[in-house]
Amino acid sequence: MNGQVLAIAVLAAVAAWLLVRGLMRSPARLAVRLAPYTDRARGQLGTATATRPPSSRSAWGPMVTAVAERLGGALGSGSTTELELRVRRAGLGTMTAAAYRRRQLAYTVVGLAIGISLALLLRLNTTLALVVAGIGGGVGAIRMRAKVDGLIDDRQTVMRAEAHTVCQMLAVWLRTGDTPAGALDRLAHRTTGIVPGELAEASAQIRSGAPPADVLERLATQTAEPSSARLYRLYGATWSAGGDPASLLALSDSLRASRRDSIARTMARRRIAMAFPLVAVIAPILILFIATALPSIVFGR
Repeated sequence: MNGQVLAIAVLAAVAAWLLVRGLMRSPARLAVRLAPYTDRARGQLGTATATRPPSSRSAWGPMVTAVAERLGGALGSGSTTELELRVRRAGLGTMTAAAYRRRQLAYTVVGLAIGISLALLLRLNTTLALVVAGIGGGVGAIRMRAKVDGLIDDRQTVMRAEAHTVCQMLAVWLRTGDTPAGALDRLAHRTTGIVPGELAEASAQIRSGAPPADVLERLATQTAEPSSARLYRLYGATWSAGGDPASLLALSDSLRASRRDSIARTMARRRIAMAFPLVAVIAPILILFIATALPSIVFGR
C-alpha cells in the first residue's frame, strides 16, 4: 500500500462517517421534549424546577472513554485516585481523571494525524510512513503527561519561594495574640499565592466543622511541595496548643537555608553547563596546534 492509496482510504472513511452522521440524527429524548411544559407547570405550582437532562447523548462517548482508559493504562497513567492527585498538584483542580484521559487520547490522535500527513507530504514508503506515524502518535501520547509534570515543577518552584514567608507571617500573627484560625483567615484575606490558596481552602473546611489536624494532614498529603507539607503538618500539630510561633520561625529559617543551598547548586550546574560550549570549541583548536608541533619537537623537523 503506497501513500496515495492510504490517503484515499482515510479520506473515504472520513467522508463516509460524515455522511452517516449527517443522515442518521440521534432522536431527542422524551424528557427533553416535555421539559418546557413541565417547567411551566412547576413554575405555576411554585415548586422547584428540575434540572433538564442533556438534549442529546452521543453513542461515541462510551467508546471514546473506553479507548482513552485503555490508552491511559498502556501508558501507565495510574489509577483514578493517583491521576486526580497529580492533576490537583498541577493546579488543574477542575479537570477529572476521565477528562485527562480523553485529552491524552486527543493529543495521541492529533500526533498520529500529523505523522501521517508528514509521511504523505514527504512521499515515504510504507515502512517509513508507519515509523513516522508511530513517532507522531508517541509524541502526542506523552504530551499530556509532560505538560502536567511541567506544571507540577513550576508550582513546586513557586511554593518553595512562598513557604518560608508564610511561616513568618503566621508566626507574627500568632505572637500578636491571634488564634490559629484567625491567622489563617488573615492570611487568606491579605495574601495571594499557591500556599495561601491551599491554606484558604483548609480554613474554609475548618470553619465548616472539620477537625483542623485532619484537614491539614490531608492537605499535606495532597500538596506538591514537601516544604509546604512540613508547614501544614507543623501547623496542624500545634493547633490545639494555640500555635507555636517559635517552631514556625525555626521552620522558616530551615526552609530559607535549604532554598539558598538549592539555588547555589543550580548556579554551579549552570556555570559548568556554560563552560561546555567553550571547551568544545577551544579544545579541538588547541589539540590541532599541539599535534602540528609534535613532529618538529620529536623528530627535529
